[in-house]
Amino acid sequence: MIAPPWLVSEWLNTPSPLTLQGLRGRVVLLHAFQMLCPACVAHGIPQAQRVAETFAGAALAVVGLHTVFEHHDAMKVESLRAFLHEYRVRFPVGVDALGARLSLV
Repeated sequence: MIAPPWLVSEWLNTPSPLTLQGLRGRVVLLHAFQMLCPACVAHGIPQAQRVAETFAGAALAVVGLHTVFEHHDAMKVESLRAFLHEYRVRFPVGVDALGARLSLV
């Protein structure tokens, strides 16, 4: 099965938008998170950051996908940008396009 393209409204921590086609030949670790999710902040994001640092220079890309499922008014790009800076998240992060849903059916 071929993965569908990402539906991203904006990219952070990367000079240009990422595509699966552009990452072809690399293993992609996709970390979906929400900045207000306690488990994401305490566990998921630090793990993804460690993987990105451990495998820097390898054929592995760590890509974050910030997906909003609640508190839409508080989840603006400016807030996410500040969050990424505060938590020192360095891997690329895409902002899930409003209303985008991934279907693997």
